[in-house]
Amino acid sequence: MHTIQLILPALFPFVCLGGAATRPNTDVKRMETHMTHVITLEKLPEGAETVRAWLPIPQSDDYQEISNLKIEPKNVEMHTDPVYKNKIGYLELKKPGKDPVKIEFSYDLKRVEETAHKEKDPTPDALKRFREGDHLAPINDKIKEFASKATEGKKAPVEKTRALYDFVIDYMNYSKEGTGWGNGDIQFACDAKRGNCSDYHALFIGMARAAGITARFHYGYSLKPDGTTAAHCWAEILDAEKGWFPVDCSEADKAADKDPSKKDYYFGTLSENRVLMSTGRDIVLEPKQAGEPVNFLNAPQVEVDGKKFTPKVDVSHQPKK
Repeated sequence: MHTIQLILPALFPFVCLGGAATRPNTDVKRMETHMTHVITLEKLPEGAETVRAWLPIPQSDDYQEISNLKIEPKNVEMHTDPVYKNKIGYLELKKPGKDPVKIEFSYDLKRVEETAHKEKDPTPDALKRFREGDHLAPINDKIKEFASKATEGKKAPVEKTRALYDFVIDYMNYSKEGTGWGNGDIQFACDAKRGNCSDYHALFIGMARAAGITARFHYGYSLKPDGTTAAHCWAEILDAEKGWFPVDCSEADKAADKDPSKKDYYFGTLSENRVLMSTGRDIVLEPKQAGEPVNFLNAPQVEVDGKKFTPKVDVSHQPKK
C-alpha cells in the first residue's frame, strides 16, 4: 500500500506567495475532507489480453495539501507525464477475465482559498504549451478577432484578463442541454454560446493566448457539502508581477444572479471547496497510451488491448467538521 504524507506552509500560520508571507491564515477560508475514488472495470471484452489504467493523482501545492494517500491494488506504479508533470498512477493487468476489476485510492485533503501567487517555473515544454492552442481549442482567426476586440485599449496582462473574463461571462450561458458541451471545444463555445466549465475556460484560455497571455487549464472536482462531487475546471494566467492569477468564469456566471459580488470574487480568487487533479490538455500519459493524447485528465483513463474503455468512476468525500 502506498502512503504519502506532505505538509505545506500554505495551510499554517501564513499563506506564502512566492516565498513571502501575506495575509494571516485566519483570513483564509479552508476545508478539510477525506477523498475516495473508486474505479470499477465492468463487462470487459471477452478474451481481453491486457488492461492498462492511468489514474490522475492529486499533488500538494501552496493551496492544497494531500496526505495519507492509499492505493489498492498495491502494484499501482507512480509516474509523471513528460510535459505538465502531473502525477499518474499506472496499473497493467494481463488476462483480467470476466470478473469486475476494482481500483481504489483515497487521501486526506486540506484546501484553502487560492489567490494570485508565484511558484517554481513550469517546465519549458509546459510553458510553451501554455502559449499555444489545444486540439479542441485552436487559436484561429475568429479567436484572435474576439480577443482583439475584447482587449482593445488594455495593456497590462491583468487588465486584459479582466476584459476577457467579462467577455466570456457575458457571451456564454451555463447550460448542459443537448449535445456538444463538456469537451472544451472552443468552436462549439463560439457557435452555441453555452456549455459547462470546460467550454467557458476553453474560450477564455484560447482568447488569452491569442492576446499574448500565458494561460493554463486546471481540472479537478468541486466538493459539495453533502459529500458529493462534480467534475470542475478553472484557469490561471501568468502575470509578471502577480504570478499565476486564477479565474473561474463558469462559477462566477452561475453565481452572479444570486450574488453579483461573486463575479469579482472569482476574478483572482478560487473557493476552497475543490481539489485539483491535473494541469493542461492534450496530455501524453506515462507510460504512453496507445490512443490519442488525453483531452482532460481529471478521471481515470483505461485501454483494453489498445482500445479506449470507459470505466465506472465514483468520487466522494467526507468533510471534517
